[in-house]
Amino acid sequence: MGLGSRIFIVNDDRSIEKLSLARFERLFRQIPDERLSKYAGKRVKYAHVILELKNRKPVEVGMIQYSYLPFNSEGRIDQSSMKKDAVYLEALEGGTVGPVML
Repeated sequence: MGLGSRIFIVNDDRSIEKLSLARFERLFRQIPDERLSKYAGKRVKYAHVILELKNRKPVEVGMIQYSYLPFNSEGRIDQSSMKKDAVYLEALEGGTVGPVML
């Protein structure tokens, strides 16, 4: 048994689109040629699903984490927006975060 990870984008019409983990990582690492133009200027929902695998096939869902991906006008992940969201969420969860300029 092993673990696997899947990323899904949840569109406005509630349809689900699989995003490869490799592409997701390239987007996060801000690789210059990597972008999702159709999401340019949007904030989209996504789900990160951790699966238990047997013979490379999913047999059980271990965890599902939901969040948003903010895209800039070029279709790249807007890292500054993500940092603001992370600080805000940590403050809501009782973290020790100082004042944040939003």
